[in-house]
Order: sequence, then C-alpha cells, then structure tokens
Amino acid sequence: MHRRDTCIVVIVTVLASAFAFAVTILPENAKAATLYVGGPGPGNYTTIQGAVDAAPIGSIVYVYSGTYNEHLTISKRLNLEGEDKNTTIIDGGGSSTVIRISDDWVSVTGFTIRNGGPGGGDAGIDISLADYCTIADNIIHNNSGGLELFRSHHNTITGNTMQDNEDGMFLVFSDNNTITFNTASGNSMFGINVGGSSDNTLVENYASDNYYGISTSGPRNVIVNNTAVNNTGNFYVGNDEYNLLQNNTAVNGEKGIELWYGSRNTIANNAVSGATKNGIYVHKANNNTIENNTVFQNYYGMNLAYSDDNVVMNNLATENSETGIGLYMSNRTILVRNDVRDNDHDGFKVWMSWYNNIYHNTIVGNHDIEGLDFMGLNYWDNGYPSGGNYWGDYTGDDERSGPNQDQPGYDEIGDLPYNVTGGTNQDRYPLMNSPLTSPPYPPYKPRDLTASGRNNQVLLTWSAPAYDGGSPITNYVIYRDTSIGGIEFLTEVGNVQEYTDNDVTNRQNYYYRISAKNAVGESQWTNWVNVAPNNLEPTCEITSLESGTIVSGTCTVEGASSDSDGTVERIEIRIDDGSWETATGTDSWSYNWDTTGVSNGEHTIQVRSYDGEDYSETSSISVTVDNPRPVQDWMWLIPVLIVLVILIAALAIVATRRRRKPPAVEKEPQPEVTYEETLPPPPPMEEVEEVPPPPPDEELPPPPPPPRMKR
Repeated sequence: MHRRDTCIVVIVTVLASAFAFAVTILPENAKAATLYVGGPGPGNYTTIQGAVDAAPIGSIVYVYSGTYNEHLTISKRLNLEGEDKNTTIIDGGGSSTVIRISDDWVSVTGFTIRNGGPGGGDAGIDISLADYCTIADNIIHNNSGGLELFRSHHNTITGNTMQDNEDGMFLVFSDNNTITFNTASGNSMFGINVGGSSDNTLVENYASDNYYGISTSGPRNVIVNNTAVNNTGNFYVGNDEYNLLQNNTAVNGEKGIELWYGSRNTIANNAVSGATKNGIYVHKANNNTIENNTVFQNYYGMNLAYSDDNVVMNNLATENSETGIGLYMSNRTILVRNDVRDNDHDGFKVWMSWYNNIYHNTIVGNHDIEGLDFMGLNYWDNGYPSGGNYWGDYTGDDERSGPNQDQPGYDEIGDLPYNVTGGTNQDRYPLMNSPLTSPPYPPYKPRDLTASGRNNQVLLTWSAPAYDGGSPITNYVIYRDTSIGGIEFLTEVGNVQEYTDNDVTNRQNYYYRISAKNAVGESQWTNWVNVAPNNLEPTCEITSLESGTIVSGTCTVEGASSDSDGTVERIEIRIDDGSWETATGTDSWSYNWDTTGVSNGEHTIQVRSYDGEDYSETSSISVTVDNPRPVQDWMWLIPVLIVLVILIAALAIVATRRRRKPPAVEKEPQPEVTYEETLPPPPPMEEVEEVPPPPPDEELPPPPPPPRMKR
C-alpha cells in the first residue's frame, strides 16, 4: 500500500511538471485570450464594453483606431490596449466618467480619453479601491478630472498627457503610487495633485500653464526631478511632514516652491527662477530644512514667514529684484553658508524676527543694503574664532586678533564689527574672505551687453559675468532675432568679449541676447539689446589752408578723409556756389585752384567725401583772393577817339546847314480880304470914371533908367 501511494505521488508530480513546462513554452498570446474591437477581422467586437464584458480574467482587449462613443466599466483584471493613442479615441460625449476601474491589476494604454462629464465626480479615468493598476501612454483631455485615484495604492501612472481638464491628475487617500514621465498642461486647477496621500513617488513629470503645477499633501511623498513652468504656483507641499522635494526646476509663474504648515520636510537642490512673487516661500512651517537650492531672478528669492526653528543653508540667492533671503516674524532660524549676492535691493532682510543665528554667509554685491535687521534681536556671528559673515561692503582691516581684536597679528577676521542696517545688531567678527567652497554651478549671465550698428555690420561687446559659478567661463552663446519676442541661436564663440555679426541688412532692427557657459552648464540670458545697422558717414577736412588765408595764382588745396566702416570713393570740391569737381586722391587728396578765374576778395572753399552710399558733412573755409591788377595798354584807344571826333564834327556841320536853309514851302492861294473886313467891330462905349490926380505932396516915382545898348 505504501508503494502504491508513492507511485501515485510520482505520477502526479511528473504530470504537473509537464504541464508547467508546456505553459512556459507557449507563445505569449496563447497564454491569455485576446479580444479585438473594431478593425477588419471577422468576429471583432463593435464596442469596447462588449469585449470587456466577454473577456476572461487576465485577457487582452485590443482596440483598433477609431472613435468609440462609450462609457466603460472595468471590474476584472485585464489589459485594455489601443492601437494608437492619437487615433484610438474613447469619447464620453460630455457626461459621466469615461473609464471607471474598480478591480486590481487593470492596465489601460494607448488611448485618447476625452469629453467626460462636468460634474465634480466625473473623470476621464477613475480608479477607485483598485491597486496595482497601470495607466500608461494615454492622452486625457477635456474632462472635469483627467485621471483620479481614490483609496487606490501601488499603481503606476506613466507617460500620460493630461491637458485642458479641471484637474490633470488627482489622488485622494491613495498611497505608494509611482507617477513618472507625465505631462500636465493647461488644466484650470491642478496639473498633478496628491491630496491626503502618503509615500507616493513623483519623478520626471512636466507641468505647465496650470493654476497649480504639482501639489502634495500627506507625509513621506518624494517629488524629484520634476519641472514646472508658467503655473501660478509651480510646486506646493503642505500640511504634513517628511516630504522630500529635490532636484526640481520651477520657472516663471507667481510662486516657485511653497511649503505651508508642514514640518520636518526637506527642500533641497532645486532651481527656481522667474517667479513674480517668491522663489521659495515657507509659511507657518517649522523644523524644516532648506538647503542647496538656487533661487535667481525672482521677486523675492527666499522668504520665511511665521515659521520657526528652520535650517536654511548652502543656498544661492542671486539677481532677485527685491531680496535674496528674508525672514518675517520668524524665530530661531539657522541661516548658514548661504551665498546671497547681486540682488537688486537687499541681501538679507530680517523683519520683526528674534533669536535667529546668521553666520558664515557670503553677502556681496546687493544693490541697496547687504543686510537689514529691523525690530529684532538676532545673532550675526558664531562667536570667536568661528566668525560671522563675509560682507561685500566691509571696509575694515585685519591687523589684530583675539576675542576683543586687541592682540597683535591677523586672524582673517575684521578688527572692527560690522553694523547691520536697521537697528543695533552687529556682526562682531566679520570675515575677511568668503567661507564658501560652493560646488560648481552654471555661471551668472554676462554683463553690460551693448550693440552698435555699422555698415552692414553689428558689433556686440559685453563684460564677463559677475561670478563664473566656480568653474571658468569657456564659451558665450549669442542669440538673435528680428523681434523682441523671438529667440534664435546665432553662434557660439570662445571666451572672448566681442563679436561682429556680418550677416545683417542696413536699417533692419535686430535684437540680441547672450549667455555664458562653463563646464557645468549655461547661464541665463542677458536682457535684450537692439540696433539697426546703418552706414556711417565718411569724414573730410581741409588741412593745407585755414580760414582767413590770403591766396593768389594757382592755389593747391589739400586735405584728408576717412571712413570707419568702409572706404572713400571720391572727394568733391567747389568754390562758392559753383559746380562740384573731383579732387585727386581719397584718404589724402589735393586740388589745384586757379584763383585768377575769380575776382579778388573773399571766397568759400567747400569739400565733401563720398563712400558709395552717403556723403560726409561738408567742410568749408573762407579765403581771400588777392591777385595784382594787370597794366592797362591805352594806345589802342587813340584811333578810336580820332574816329569819334571826326564823326561828331561831321554831324555838327550837317545840323548847322539844315538850320540856315529851310526848305521852300509852296503856299496855297488865299482869297482876297479887305482891310475893313479884318478889323473887329468896335466895343460898345462905356462911361469912364475919372481918376483924381494925386495929392500934391505925393511925389511920382522916378522913371526907370533907359536900357543900356550893346556896342
């Protein structure tokens, strides 16, 4: 009996092994059933839900390209695969949830999932109470919620594009999920929102143009190597502890990274730029570590408000338009080994904050105030000999040493304390050298970029960055466009500080900006400069004569001309308002002027040069011509005078004879007239009044004397 049982066990074992071997050598598609939807095959399903309902557990439902107006419910373990995510479309028609998953180990890949309902519970894909699912390589758009997880754990969400939804992705009470390589853009609220969920990993996701880019609340979430651009708030961590936000990039928007109400969180090695409010903002959050971040070209670089007992160390805050690092009503913070430089207003601003320890920082090049401490008691050094901070505007010497700086010999600590602006606080032991040994990072942007136009050329000049990032500058990259909004790579040059662009057209506007590179990477761009190249006019002058010179005979006029962006083709000269004539030579020229051809007196000599496009300004001088008057030969006038005298005499004789013998005039016969007929009739007689004689006493005037007769 015992032997029989042994044989049965052996037989069963052999059969089981053979079956297992047979299963392992079957083709992959023979291990699980595959059902087809759409496409040309006979027996293919016409609806996806029909194939899902008919599919055995663990099978594949393969969907050919097409638009399927359906709402799916998947409540069994299977793989739903689309032929092409761009052309295999599941359309919810504007209502309800498009795909609802309620079982573990479901996979959905390769679809466009669109037009779910507008309600708060509607979504493109909803995963509720389901674990170990995979949602990969889908386009999810125009839904209330793009992809939602509720109390679902250990799921993988990778390679999806979520756009134009209310929320791109929303996790609620869902833990240990992996979210990688997704793109969330143009969603009206959140790109990716992890709410009330713990131990999730978000890596290499990209969020842009949402209200919030990537947001988490809940403990122990890891947010690493993500990029958020142009969101109102790019990264948000709140309400819990032990979260790690590391190696992320935030660009533009209002806020780069925000930490609210949490504790024991770490914000490390992130790069934040272009925020119109705060690069990194910590609000009512205590006992957190903020280290090795770079905040640059924001309004506020880093700001802690109502937050206590935090550690801020090894950060770079530079080129922010207001303040590098600020504290507002925040206490007992340790700020150490930060590099705070080249901010437009203040380096450090500590406002109504108490008992903070601020030491071993490099604070240089901040335009208004290196450090401001208003209404607080704070410690700006770590005692002797550890020292305080390195201040860019400290002017003290180092000739003494000791706690009271009264011992002979130097100790790399300034002999006089540094007075912090705003109150009575002092750095008692200012450092003479920067304590930083920062790891290399990309350099600052170049400075003082200028562009000057020439004839079909633009000359760019610039200065080296204020800081090379700890690694020598190797190259400069030049960008150019014809409008301020565009940006096109033009060229890359070595470690030089000027470049001539010869590929330009006169009178066309060009916009330039440049960046610097070192072994680590490329800096930010400079601001735009613009220029319209144009021909520079040549110059011309007279060198051989001065105004007021007296000239005569043949006068040689000499001069010089030049053209800074080309060559002079000819020199033209004229006297007074005469015509322009060409002189001999160009750079050095001459012209022989025969002054006897003009009258004596003042004359104007004008010259100009021509370079093929433009004339120079006209240069002129006034000279005085003084040639001797020529001797006159009067002999030729004698015959002329004799002839004139003869003519005059002849004319006089003729005139006299004509007066003595007038020509006879034949009279016409007159009728006879008697004498009487010629007399007028007598006037009528009138009475004549007698004139009385003069009085006797009055004498008559004597008669006039007789006229004298000529002999």
